[in-house]
Amino acid sequence: MNPDERQPSPRSHRTTDVVLGFFLCLGLHLLHLLYIPAVIVIGLTQWLYVIPMLIVFRRRKGVMQGLLIAAALTFLLNAACFGIVLSNL
Repeated sequence: MNPDERQPSPRSHRTTDVVLGFFLCLGLHLLHLLYIPAVIVIGLTQWLYVIPMLIVFRRRKGVMQGLLIAAALTFLLNAACFGIVLSNL
């Protein structure tokens, strides 16, 4: 078998899927920005489109991980910014 004909390792597929899921979630966040009032609580309202995407990609664990990583980071960043704003009132 030629080295060019080797199959990529499952680990490289997993990494690619995680990156795909991460950027998929970020792309959905950009669409979310079209509705300005919801941006204030994006950490909570993002679950309206993240949960269906998790169901769609339930067989691709890497994509699910990427989606969850991006959603968790968004939630934590939103909570931190919301806390800073509330503490300065």
